[in-house]
Amino acid sequence: MSGAIEYALSNIATLTICALSFSAYSQDLDSKQALKNLVVRNILKDEQARDLSKLIASVNADATKSNKLTLQVRMQAMYEYLDTNSHSIEQTNMFDIRRCHFIIRSESEGGWGLEANIDPSSSNFLRATYIYKKIDTDFANWRIDFGYSKPKFIYEQNLSGFNQYATERSIVSNFWCSNFNQKGCIGLGGFHTGIFTTAKINSIEGLEFTTAITSPTSNDAFAEKAPSSAPALWLGTGYTTQLYGIKTTFALNYAYGAQSNHQSFDDPTQTGSIFQANPSICLSSDNFRANIDFVFASIEKGKFGNKTATPFGLISEAEYFI
Repeated sequence: MSGAIEYALSNIATLTICALSFSAYSQDLDSKQALKNLVVRNILKDEQARDLSKLIASVNADATKSNKLTLQVRMQAMYEYLDTNSHSIEQTNMFDIRRCHFIIRSESEGGWGLEANIDPSSSNFLRATYIYKKIDTDFANWRIDFGYSKPKFIYEQNLSGFNQYATERSIVSNFWCSNFNQKGCIGLGGFHTGIFTTAKINSIEGLEFTTAITSPTSNDAFAEKAPSSAPALWLGTGYTTQLYGIKTTFALNYAYGAQSNHQSFDDPTQTGSIFQANPSICLSSDNFRANIDFVFASIEKGKFGNKTATPFGLISEAEYFI
């Protein structure tokens, strides 16, 4: 009789913990702690608790698996009209497709995914395109991107390549972070091919670290004219918190390329190193965003006298989205 009662109680306990575990799963409760409490009260045996723990873990793992495919098209068109009142320059009266982004996002089991962005209206039609892998650990949540993307340098470089904005890059940002073949550019910014990692620390909310190993210069149509074997290295850290109800991000980013400064396309061997440091602050609330970046660089084999140059500057901008 006692055996039957024990068997019945065991079944009841099993059903109870299964119900509790399902409730815990749906409400993000700690099922392991619930199992431990039942073992302490002698309602469940250690062996039963271990078996149920494995069962709950398998249910949670299956529940988080997903296969998603998203296709998007973003287009930005504008009308241009210019009457020059001159026979030497023709009148402009036309519609122009300024941007046309075809975006593909795919996410599969195991944290693997793909993001691709193609803009046929651009001379360099390939935008941010990479394969990524998400890895969750007790210490941090990791994401590793393999492909073509923007390193996190200058706040503008932190903006996703999948976002579309009406304004062009500022003159100051262009000077620091454009393709290296443009006049005045002294930076490592722009799109690069490489490996990009981001780690968000679990124990400190809002803290993250970024690293990257990339091609030494921005990838564009002229990249093959200035070959280089030494990769560029990137390191950054950021902390996001709420200050007086405003989302505030403090960041510090570094970049170094041993052969990132190509002085001449006629002589690709004329290379030099570039080191950049970039502390920044960004404030955002609803539709408002403002940021301040300080940029410092040390450039080997500068244009004037072929000596090391140390330019620095301040970049600030504010935006309000309507």
